[in-house]
Amino acid sequence: MKTFNKVIKTVGLAFLGMLIGFLIKGGVNGFVDHMDKAHNVETAIKENCDCEEVNQFMYARGIQYSSEDGITTEKAEFELVNCQYNNLDEEAKRLNTLLQEVVYGYADLDLLTLEFVGAEQHHTITIKNGIIQ
Repeated sequence: MKTFNKVIKTVGLAFLGMLIGFLIKGGVNGFVDHMDKAHNVETAIKENCDCEEVNQFMYARGIQYSSEDGITTEKAEFELVNCQYNNLDEEAKRLNTLLQEVVYGYADLDLLTLEFVGAEQHHTITIKNGIIQ
């Protein structure tokens, strides 16, 4: 009977260890996937825009609330410095279409803010779930 109890405890501990391992692995993979999304957005902007600089201000994942943006679970903000474009609205549409095509999970990004900063101008484009606001 003691041997049976020992086997049950060993199997139980092994199962618990495997469960914890799978949970940790899944959490790490999920974190890496989301960080890749922000990195992929930044890379796509850098490769497809004629800007002096592209800076990622922030990437946040988790439930957030603000009076301006409402409730979001995932948001990112980028600064695009001294970009060359003819029409801001057309450039925003072009970028949005590009990001939808090249960034996996882009439509899941609740809020993407692109700040176009120039010597004399400062414009902010807000994109919610892949739709320009």
